[in-house]
Amino acid sequence: MAKPIKGKTMKALTIFSLSILATASAASYANNFSVNVVQQQFDCANTPITSPPGANVIRLDFLQNEMQALLAGGTSQTTIKKSCEVDYKITPFPGYKIAAIEFSTAGNYLTSPNSVNAARVRNRVNNQNQTFSDQKSWFGAGEIKSDSFDNVIATTTSGLGQCGQSVFVETDLYSEITYRPVSDASPAITNLDQGNGTFKLATVVCVPCF
Repeated sequence: MAKPIKGKTMKALTIFSLSILATASAASYANNFSVNVVQQQFDCANTPITSPPGANVIRLDFLQNEMQALLAGGTSQTTIKKSCEVDYKITPFPGYKIAAIEFSTAGNYLTSPNSVNAARVRNRVNNQNQTFSDQKSWFGAGEIKSDSFDNVIATTTSGLGQCGQSVFVETDLYSEITYRPVSDASPAITNLDQGNGTFKLATVVCVPCF
């Protein structure tokens, strides 16, 4: 059975974190929708899900670097992978409908000279065959490299727009360092977040039915 998530104020976190968020009834009123988590598992099993009033976003709040893939310097060949699966239901308030949902991805990475870093995000709406995904890889190739990224994956209106109709969303997140052939002194990090330990699951456009 879906369990409601209580809204809460989150503290700022280190930049290497990932978070997802689901709203409580009081917090959801300004957004004209509520969020119930159906399933939440793997490295983010206990991560708070919230939706700030008036922001129209659903996000994960990682408090303990749950989605940080980290290899310390001096580590020999290893694969480090963090994964997160969240299934949730968005329900518009009476008199409202969900007109569109936007999915995005953001994060940062640090390669060692001998690492290959990767990040993946996949979203599915109402069990449809179509998915909204983004996948990135970064190769050290003998150098230390670091950068950030922030991209809109897609905006969907498919299967939406019915007055009072709930929408089910499945989200899978992966943050990994997949290959480190030799030991070296440099750390490697792969991280998914929008800064301060939050990851935006979705931006929801909820409008009056008439």
